[in-house]
Amino acid sequence: MAPSVYGGYGPKPSPVYGPGYSAPPTYSTYPPPPTYGGKSPVAPYCTTITGCLTVNASSGGALDAFNLTAANWVAASPSAVKGAAGLLYEFGVATPLGMSGNFGYTPYRPYSPAPSFVIQGLPVGLVDLYVCVRSAGAATPNQPVGPRGCASLRINVTSEVSERQVMDQLSAIAAFTSVINSPNASTASIAAIVVAVEVSQRLAAVAALTNSSSFVGNSGNSSMNAMYNSSRASIPGLATGLLQDVVDLSAAAAGGPSAAAATTATLAAFGAMDTLWPLASDTGRNLVVSRVSVITAPLASQQVAPEDAEHVVGLLTTILTDGPDLVIATVSAYAASSGGNGTTASGNSTSGGSSSTNGGDGNMGNMGNGTGNGNGNGNGNQMQGLSEAANALLVAVSDSSASLTRGLLNGAPADGTPVRFATAKLTAAVQRATAALAAAGVTVSVAAATVSVNQGSGRHRHSRHLIASTSTGDYAANAQVSASLNPAVGGLCSSDPTCASAGLGVALTVLPDPSLLLTALGGSAAALAANMSDYTPGSSVQLVSPIVRVTAPGLPSTAFSLASLLYLDLPVNASAVAAGGSTAKRALVRLQDFNVATADASVGVSASRSTTVTSNSTTAAAERVVSGYSNTLGDFVVIQYNSNGVGQSGSGGAAGQSLPSALLALTSAVGAVVLGALLL
Repeated sequence: MAPSVYGGYGPKPSPVYGPGYSAPPTYSTYPPPPTYGGKSPVAPYCTTITGCLTVNASSGGALDAFNLTAANWVAASPSAVKGAAGLLYEFGVATPLGMSGNFGYTPYRPYSPAPSFVIQGLPVGLVDLYVCVRSAGAATPNQPVGPRGCASLRINVTSEVSERQVMDQLSAIAAFTSVINSPNASTASIAAIVVAVEVSQRLAAVAALTNSSSFVGNSGNSSMNAMYNSSRASIPGLATGLLQDVVDLSAAAAGGPSAAAATTATLAAFGAMDTLWPLASDTGRNLVVSRVSVITAPLASQQVAPEDAEHVVGLLTTILTDGPDLVIATVSAYAASSGGNGTTASGNSTSGGSSSTNGGDGNMGNMGNGTGNGNGNGNGNQMQGLSEAANALLVAVSDSSASLTRGLLNGAPADGTPVRFATAKLTAAVQRATAALAAAGVTVSVAAATVSVNQGSGRHRHSRHLIASTSTGDYAANAQVSASLNPAVGGLCSSDPTCASAGLGVALTVLPDPSLLLTALGGSAAALAANMSDYTPGSSVQLVSPIVRVTAPGLPSTAFSLASLLYLDLPVNASAVAAGGSTAKRALVRLQDFNVATADASVGVSASRSTTVTSNSTTAAAERVVSGYSNTLGDFVVIQYNSNGVGQSGSGGAAGQSLPSALLALTSAVGAVVLGALLL
């Protein structure tokens, strides 16, 4: 019997590929390592056709332990990765992403020198287990550097588990969470994070099994069944507690003196948070949002490889996907606990006080703040709570994305080759260029929106992933967001010692759906049109483009003297533009000018009011693109308004890009006044 990590249940020994089952046609290295103008290091590779990854059994139960072993891997050449010291191995589950040929990787064990791992807690069905191999850095031998080579094999995982196995697993997980106290920066254990990552996957497997209609159990003992049902009922609480453990451990490690050494473990922790997210309570999810920017902050000072971005991007996409529902649930729960009759409609709080759900920790300090007061102003305070909660969530994602893209820029060569990632909710591109390249013009582009990949139901729907960029929704086919720096920046970079030495980095981040921004604005985008000379107060204003953030770490301060530092082309929502009619006008606005996005001079985002000019306000309807320029970088969006007050009813939103239905449902409960302000 193969060893089992918890309990005495393991798969029976069998050939690597049992009777009637064959290996995958090839051991793949997917996706292909990124290339940077032919100058990138080469990934480690396996010297044999078979045997790159082996397992002790080709089938077993979801809670059985499978022994994985990676062998015959070598560095591409002694100089493949400068200063490399050995190889590191990551093990986990690979999930196909639609028909793209790409895979989403869910790590069970982060990169480590150990070439073997006992994996447990797998999804039911045909499962692809993988190993990815990268070189170890010379200065940081436990940190992977350079591209990866990967191999996979497939096993058959059944739902044949006993009630005793389920209870043993839950008992072991409960024991783990009970011994992990809230750590501080000096006591955070990297080893504890690694164990928490693996434990989270086992809890997810137990949850999937016990929620399956095919799971019956096999005890037949009434007392055993009672204990089993009690254990099963504990799963949401365990998931919330374990999620808090993962967040606390990762945040403490990120804030500690060894943040760089903990990077591999904390990156894998993003996958664990993603896995636990659908199982945990809103309290646990709010904690993730409150700390995510803290955990990602150290990435900004490190060299992050494109392979590492997957861990972070998957969680940020999940936060954006479930964000509207989380905002509603949090504000509703706070309103109900603030006093009165506990309904979201009345808001008849008698306490006169409010506080954040997470004690003011991190980004979500304002989550739910102001949702009720002693004066009974339930409607206005409910909208204020929605606005603050949505803004806190957007800031958390924006700050986290900024840290990630800055880390990617640190690791990119200065040859102008872009590195891109894209999901249905978040797309980004970064590239670094020398002063000479910048003098010839630097342009960064990325797809405006991406198609959603159906990963099926089940526990791995939140696996970290990158998907192909193709247009969808109401943007034009193959619509691109494009940002270009004035070529004069090249000369200014040459005159600046730091920029001339390190090169100029440019990062472009796109949130295709502006609905959370609309909520953060209080349900009305009218404030963004207030500075337009021909805007008539009370007329319709819509958000009709993605939210686009452009930053440039290392941008010389002299660049702010350029009247046209940044040129932008933003696609617009075709349905909204068509509904605007002949009197509608479009305008490119910078969110920092309205205090709804953060400034950061270190990346070229000035706190001063910008001069942002729209080049094609009236012709954008035909072109489906709004173009313009600005004298500073920052967060931009296109608004549409009618100067004569004639247009769509209401004061916010956009046809085809309306507030999420959950937000509309809540506002209708708040009252007719607030609902009228939010109707699109």
